[in-house]
Amino acid sequence: MALIKAKESGKRVTKRMSLPEHLDAELQDYCEWAGVTEKDFLEQAVAHVFSSDADWKRHKKQAAKGKSAGKESAGGQSDDGSQGGTLGLSKSA
Repeated sequence: MALIKAKESGKRVTKRMSLPEHLDAELQDYCEWAGVTEKDFLEQAVAHVFSSDADWKRHKKQAAKGKSAGKESAGGQSDDGSQGGTLGLSKSA
């Protein structure tokens, strides 16, 4: 039974990527066998890694604690003397 299932999801962003030929060939074979699109496969594979990686979960939990502690300080300076806040990251299409 395939781990990946065809399904609809919400708002999407466009990403460009390249894969080694052997992985692309296996990806195409898997998608054909499972009856799913490459988008379905990649979306669910990424979600699986995020939900299964204990170190990532621990990192996210610590980062969330840091953000909530930063909100409590009402825009003051952090322990190292720098201004509090979050790093702004942009997505490239």
